Amino acid sequence: MTTDTRTLHVLGRRPWAELAPLLDGLQGAWADLDGWHTGALPAAAPLATHVWAWGEAGDGPLVRLRVDGPDAIGSALTPVGASLPGGEGLVVTTETVEVDVATGYPWNEDQRLSAALPRDSIWELHVLVDPAPVTFVRPGHRA
Repeated sequence: MTTDTRTLHVLGRRPWAELAPLLDGLQGAWADLDGWHTGALPAAAPLATHVWAWGEAGDGPLVRLRVDGPDAIGSALTPVGASLPGGEGLVVTTETVEVDVATGYPWNEDQRLSAALPRDSIWELHVLVDPAPVTFVRPGHRA
């Protein structure tokens, strides 16, 4: 695990449609009644609890949304001092934060759990250290 410094962009509660400029061009992940999804984000709020989104570039934004019906409560991480592409008019406040960066794996074979993700998938987890643990994700890479 490593520690990194990022800018946290707090979005507050927004109707999903207002988030469209921010989510445009990002890839995402969420689980709903049809299973685990990765790829382009839906036009309407999915029937899910959380949506994680990321830019293609390594330093692209990381977005975390807590879905609540047609709305989402969200935040995003960017490199320190970077603006949030598509976030104009959406950001309530920003602050510099520390995040722990770790590698996440799906359940392993001996746990005997049904995993929606391929067992060889890897995720990069960015966990906000303070004031509360909040996790942002994006696909990881094998070393």
